[in-house]
Amino acid sequence: MPANHLLAVLLAAMLHDFDHPGTSNAFEVRHGTELAILHSNQSVLERHHLAAAFQLLGQPQFDVLAALDGD
Repeated sequence: MPANHLLAVLLAAMLHDFDHPGTSNAFEVRHGTELAILHSNQSVLERHHLAAAFQLLGQPQFDVLAALDGD
C-alpha cells in the first residue's frame, strides 16, 4: 500500500467519530439541536465530525499534513 494511502486510512480511522456528542443523527434532527441546524438536518454527525477534524487540523500544532509536499 502506498504511504499516502496508509496515511489517509490512518487519518480516517482516527477522525471517524471525532467529537461525537453520543447521540444519533435522528436524535439531533428530532430535537432541533444546534448541530442539526448548523448542518441543515443533512448527515448531521458525519458533517460535524469532518468540520471538527478540519478545525483541529487547521491549528498549526495539530497540522499533521503540513510537512507533506504538494505531490
